[in-house]
Amino acid sequence: MIKWGEAIRNQDPGYFCRHAIQQSCAKSKRIWIVSDARRKTDIEFFKTNYPDETYTVRINASDVVRQKRGWNYAKGVDDCESECGLDDYNQWNLEIYNDNDEQMLEGIQKVFLSTKITVSDSFMYIGLGLPFRKSTEVGLDPLSEGGSDMEKEGLVCAG
Repeated sequence: MIKWGEAIRNQDPGYFCRHAIQQSCAKSKRIWIVSDARRKTDIEFFKTNYPDETYTVRINASDVVRQKRGWNYAKGVDDCESECGLDDYNQWNLEIYNDNDEQMLEGIQKVFLSTKITVSDSFMYIGLGLPFRKSTEVGLDPLSEGGSDMEKEGLVCAG
């Protein structure tokens, strides 16, 4: 599966980005949250096609915390582009640290303060890591269901 995906990306780096947008009907939403961007070509796709709307966020956790959460480094997996292709990317609009709940909450607050996202906005979650899974509409308030026919005005690209 990885070789198949890499072959497609080598021919057309934006293939999975376009497919995820189309499959999720994202163009009908005001805000998109794109998770699991793993390659510079993913970021470049959104910055090229949506230059005024793209806002990039990097979420980091230390290896110690990641290991406590169950992650174990695997040579041949964790050193591949799909896992570390953005590690040297340094043009993020915002970096969030996620070693504990307080850091993550502070980071989320920074996203809200530095963008025009409000808890009443509806938005589209687009998962690039699983391009053939149907993405679902979610709301920022876990108790509410979003939904809007407004045109997209913002894009949050999180990797």
